[in-house]
Amino acid sequence: MIRKEYVMLSDVMFGLILLVMWLLGMLLKWTMIRMANAVSLWKLVKTEGTVDDEIAARLAIGEGGDEELERERVELRALNSPRFRHKWLERNRPWLVQHLVELLTPRSLDML
Repeated sequence: MIRKEYVMLSDVMFGLILLVMWLLGMLLKWTMIRMANAVSLWKLVKTEGTVDDEIAARLAIGEGGDEELERERVELRALNSPRFRHKWLERNRPWLVQHLVELLTPRSLDML
């Protein structure tokens, strides 16, 4: 383009070519999204809210009275209790200490 001294912005067809390429890109995007949805390639996840909202929603799962859902709700509540966390930490302390040495680098220790 430089050797031929061609200026694409002064070309009459440049706007039409740009419009056609943009439309083809949008059509391709729409087609690919439809195909991905048809084969259930992905599942869109809402990112609204906080982690606490997600935990609260999971705790509310068993409100209907079904025994399995109620058990799941109780388990989630137990996982979030300080007593459970303390007990878990005491039982897994040797493993944690053993593997913590692998994770902590001299640089991360300097940051502490």
